[in-house]
Amino acid sequence: MKRNDMCPRPNLALGLLSLALGLAAAVAAHSSAHAQKPRTIVIGIVTDGPSSGDRYLIDAFEKQVSELGAAKYTITFPKDKMVAGDHDAHKIAAGLDKLLADREVDLVYAMGPLASHNVGQRPRMSKPVIAPFIIDRKLQGMPFEKGKSGRKNLNYLDWPWSVERDLEVFKEVAAPKKVVFLVSEYMGAAIPGLATRASETARQVGFELVTVAVGNSLDAALAAIPGDADGVYLAPLVQLPPGDAERLVAELIERRLPTFAISGEHAVKSGVLVARLPDQSFGRLARRVALHTLRILDGQDPGQLPVALQLPERVFINMKTARAIGLSPSWRVLTEAELVAVERDDVERKLNLEKVMKAALKGNVNIKALEQVVAAGRASVRKARANLLPQLDISSNGRVIDRDRAEAGFGNAPRFLVSGEVNLSQVIYSEGAWAGYTAEKHAQTSREQELIQTRWDIATEVGVAYLTVLRAKTAERIQRDNLKLTRANLELARIRVDAGSSNRADVHRWEARIANDRKAMIDASSQRNLAEIDLQRILHRPPEERFSTEEQDLAVSPQDGLLQFVGDPQSFRLFRAFMIEEAIARAPEIRRFDAAIAAQKRILKSARRALYSPTLAVQANASRRLYKGGVGSDAPMGSQVDELEWFVALNASIPLYSGGSRYADIDRNSAEVNRLTRQREAVRDQIAQRASSQLHLAGASFAGIGLSRDAAEAAKKNYQLVATAYSEGAVRVVDLLDAQNTWVTNQQLAADSVCDFMIDWINVQRAVGRFHILMSPEDRADLVNRAKAYIATGKSGSGRSSK
Repeated sequence: MKRNDMCPRPNLALGLLSLALGLAAAVAAHSSAHAQKPRTIVIGIVTDGPSSGDRYLIDAFEKQVSELGAAKYTITFPKDKMVAGDHDAHKIAAGLDKLLADREVDLVYAMGPLASHNVGQRPRMSKPVIAPFIIDRKLQGMPFEKGKSGRKNLNYLDWPWSVERDLEVFKEVAAPKKVVFLVSEYMGAAIPGLATRASETARQVGFELVTVAVGNSLDAALAAIPGDADGVYLAPLVQLPPGDAERLVAELIERRLPTFAISGEHAVKSGVLVARLPDQSFGRLARRVALHTLRILDGQDPGQLPVALQLPERVFINMKTARAIGLSPSWRVLTEAELVAVERDDVERKLNLEKVMKAALKGNVNIKALEQVVAAGRASVRKARANLLPQLDISSNGRVIDRDRAEAGFGNAPRFLVSGEVNLSQVIYSEGAWAGYTAEKHAQTSREQELIQTRWDIATEVGVAYLTVLRAKTAERIQRDNLKLTRANLELARIRVDAGSSNRADVHRWEARIANDRKAMIDASSQRNLAEIDLQRILHRPPEERFSTEEQDLAVSPQDGLLQFVGDPQSFRLFRAFMIEEAIARAPEIRRFDAAIAAQKRILKSARRALYSPTLAVQANASRRLYKGGVGSDAPMGSQVDELEWFVALNASIPLYSGGSRYADIDRNSAEVNRLTRQREAVRDQIAQRASSQLHLAGASFAGIGLSRDAAEAAKKNYQLVATAYSEGAVRVVDLLDAQNTWVTNQQLAADSVCDFMIDWINVQRAVGRFHILMSPEDRADLVNRAKAYIATGKSGSGRSSK
């Protein structure tokens, strides 16, 4: 009975245990669901503005915070929690009071120097506040304890802005003597003593600085600039109406005043001469604020977060502005800075490959000289032909003879006589004259073919020279990008040193690398200049005349469609055979030999005919006595004659013996014909070899373009991986240096592969005598169609074959 009573108790215990476990699981699941649900955070913002840059900065901050905190928080920036201070200290203070008192707001951003300064002057705050725009913590009296604010709920970021460093850079670039510091009225209020400190610093650097407070009137700001100022130091002028900042920069350029902008790189891109703050600095600032926001939301006291903000320094120079104000920075400055607007847009003479070829064919002095040779040759042909045409001349003669002879002449020799005479001659047949005329015509054909050959050679030379300019510009760009990369790595090394993850040796390695890269940059610029001068020589233009290239980089852009035939070995083999036939058929070198051989054969024919052919000519003459007087003027009675004399004569001559010289002429001319024929065969072989070789080179270089690009892309990816590993301390500085060298080398090889192919392709066109860029679309299409037909016939096995 007891046993039966005990039996249900274990079942009841098990049931209760199961129920407890189920409830526990449900509670755990419910708790887990609630734990995984992101917490909603409301961030309020107080801006100094409104200003044109507010939206950009707020968007950057929102993006960074939302992305980093998405796993744990739903972070919102409600519009009704954003307060604009209208650049008024009282309104900004009221806005901060409002958000600090708002229970819906979890954290406040003080977006602007004035708002950040206001926060720093408050002894306490009821909720976390981040002030990211502290310009100078010492000057602004910001709390500071061991790298932190030390004040509960306050975190600020101390910008590494240095008036001294700005002015030192400005001095090195533009060497001003009297600089105007344009600063907004509200910034002067935000940072008491700013103008005084800037003036003292300028004196230490070595020039005078005059501060001008700028409100919302551009005209007032411009009017306040002294006439003897030779430089302008620009703070952010956020109080100016939209568009006035651009007008200000344009006006300062018009006045030829160098400018330096505190705001950094984007100002240089807008026309300011120089700055030293990269655009990515604002991205780093936004990320730093986002990281601090998450640490605060995770429970850390803002007063215990670091306030130092490390930002990279790079000098930026707008070269268009430098040219506009007549400033030429030193090589040291140019190689140290990142240059903006390097390519000139004010150069009227713009070149491309087609333009330089046409210009060279029109203006090259070698071509002009040969054109005169051809013109002289046409005259020589006319002169040789003149020997076969009638020769007519007229003359007159006056004479006086002695008296004795006149008396003895019986009226036929008057003492005073004036007469006129007409002579006419015509060669009826002269083997030598005909041979000379025919040979001269062939010589003229040879001169014309020499001109064509020279035109093709010059077109090739100028095309290669232009591509060499593009190659040099690409190499210069690659070196400029490499220098940027080295600067970034130097900054990374400095950050690692500051973080204690590396030592100064890395910094010195990158400083040495920068020095070498700057030298390489100068060398690349020099090579570009040399290439441009060589191009100017071919075009017969002044060596230093400015021009710009429409193509800014090397790129393959075939216009002829013939590259489709290099894709497979069989098509390429038949294509080479077709192009070799084209080259032989059009080669001016062969045509010159054909003309020379034809001329020599005609001379040989004339030498053989000289053994038996006569020379026939007819001559006629008429003369008349126009005046006679003195002794002997009268003829004796019965012997009167009229005053007109004339005759007609036929001349015929044939050489009978000349000591063997005619047979010698035959032998010599026969040997000359044989020599020219053999030389023609050699030239024909050379042209075929040249066409075939250039096609093989072009085919190989064309295939190499893709491979070189693949290598460059792989080197880039390798560099990115190594750079990331270096930033994390996983690899040594030598590994990053090697990766960078490999990437730069492969970039240059990729660019060279394009240039090599384009030069090879121009040489192919020279070998064939078809410069496709100068051909009409119809002629290009005809060439492609004939090549297609040739290759199709060869593939079918029913047509030509080639080795």
